[in-house]
Amino acid sequence: MSPSLLTRYKEQRAVNKAIEKQLKDEKKIMDRELKILLLGTGDRGKSTVVKQMKILHLDGYPQKKRINQKQFIYRNIIEIAYAIIRGCSVLNLVIPPQFEPICSNIEDIYESKNYTNLDKNILKGIAELSKNESFTYAANNSGAHFQLHSSSQYFLDDIQRFSEDDYIPTDQDILYTRVASTSVSETRFAVRGIKFRMIDVAGQRGHRDKWIHHFSEVTAILFVISLCEYDQVLEEDGKTNRMIESIKVFGDIINQRWFKDIPIILFLNKRDLFAEKIKKTGINICFPDYTGPSDDYEQSYVFLKKKILSVNKTSKPVYTNVTTATDTTNIGHVFEAVKDILTRQTMEEGGI
Repeated sequence: MSPSLLTRYKEQRAVNKAIEKQLKDEKKIMDRELKILLLGTGDRGKSTVVKQMKILHLDGYPQKKRINQKQFIYRNIIEIAYAIIRGCSVLNLVIPPQFEPICSNIEDIYESKNYTNLDKNILKGIAELSKNESFTYAANNSGAHFQLHSSSQYFLDDIQRFSEDDYIPTDQDILYTRVASTSVSETRFAVRGIKFRMIDVAGQRGHRDKWIHHFSEVTAILFVISLCEYDQVLEEDGKTNRMIESIKVFGDIINQRWFKDIPIILFLNKRDLFAEKIKKTGINICFPDYTGPSDDYEQSYVFLKKKILSVNKTSKPVYTNVTTATDTTNIGHVFEAVKDILTRQTMEEGGI
């Protein structure tokens, strides 16, 4: 064999070996399941992230599951209407007498918790009630005065559609629906051949130090904070600021000794609602040390991000993403980046 052919042969062998090694390395990653622990306080968008994984990487919501979601959507609408009616009282707003029958019906349904076969006339009544000035004002000015679903505007704006006889929930309807959970749930899915298991410990708020170490073997922690909660208080006690609570819990988690080698991914969620809220209420209601323009999105966001990340007392980085969990395209792009980060981390840990 001539020297030039021999050189070319050796080069080709080296290329083949490199390709074989790459394929073996990729197979090791694909054979391993990456476990993500999903954390954050209530109503921050964690369950919405899980729903997005089902839509993007599983079979989504077939017809039967969509129909089953109607009861939760009706429940959300009743809870929203009930909260706003109560909010009118808190804000000393008067609802005209002609709405007394529908208000009474809403209160009865809320107290009975029977949402399965909701009378469509109730939804039509809420549609009329939502046009009332007092009702509208309360819906737009809940803040720290009373608790209101963050998805309230979505449901109220389109309530006529929910009252139609042939109504079938869309992906967006399901994403905006809040379903309270008090149990640990797991969702398995794959992204471009990489297997994931997402573990949501929703509702496991108390005595965190007694159970959190059971998850010390996870690949990463995904922590979700709502950007728009800075003027709201906890439902549990009616006084603790929700943003302050979220930052405290985030600090407790990131500085846990159990997680000193675990990557932390932070979703600063509900960007769309935050952008709208600061036009009316600035973040200085929660953080008096913020001195920028109250309605400036970029400066307000940068301040909040720094405030949140300041509780990190470790040297490890926090992979931060600003998200709108109800936006499937946004979450799809963000999770692709998350996948790349975790894949790279896993390869480094395995010496690949």
